[in-house]
Amino acid sequence: MSPNRTPLPLTAGACAALALLLSSCLFSIEAHERDGDWRDETGRAAGGEQDHERAQKERALELARGKLEVARAAAADEVAAAEASWHRAEHELKEAETALEHYRASEAPQALAEQELELERARFARDGKAVELAQMEADYERFGAEHYARMTKEIVVTRARKELEFAETRLKLAEVERASAAEHEIPAKERELEQARVDAQVALDRARAALERTRRSGELDVLEAEGALLDAEHELAQLGVKGARPKP
Repeated sequence: MSPNRTPLPLTAGACAALALLLSSCLFSIEAHERDGDWRDETGRAAGGEQDHERAQKERALELARGKLEVARAAAADEVAAAEASWHRAEHELKEAETALEHYRASEAPQALAEQELELERARFARDGKAVELAQMEADYERFGAEHYARMTKEIVVTRARKELEFAETRLKLAEVERASAAEHEIPAKERELEQARVDAQVALDRARAALERTRRSGELDVLEAEGALLDAEHELAQLGVKGARPKP
């Protein structure tokens, strides 16, 4: 083109086209800027939500760990208490068995022997008083004519007869006491000790069953706490995987 050539003026159509092109470029630039701002704000919002969710999962994990420790400690304490009750019941059963065996082997025969001895003493005393009375009556029959004998016969013989009555009464009481001991008191005591042994055996069986239930219950509580801990660890790990995925 010659430097002296004069440029042609733009037509109205060319001006309109140029204005439309400039407007389109400006719109594209503004849209791109708005899109960039939106992406930045969306990314920041998503990142904040993810951090909050991670914090919640970490707290849930710590809580699950604490619950597992508590479950293990509680299970150990409950099992220890149940074992103590079981050992106590076992000791009480042994004591009840020993008491029953000792009564049958020693106390019952001794009590019966003492009643037999009291009966023999009462019988011996009765027989002695009977002999004394008979001897007195025979003597007074022989020497009854004497003045002194006549004066003392009624007093002495009456007293001897009364002593014989007392001895006979004591003998009857001894017989009743011996029969009562042999037929009622000793068997009743033996039944009482036998029932105590049975009760102790039942208590031991219950304590053993309670110990097994306590152990099983503690194991289940620990397993449940361990499962909750695994779930919490898995959820936190999954959150890490999700956060590591590239953004679309």
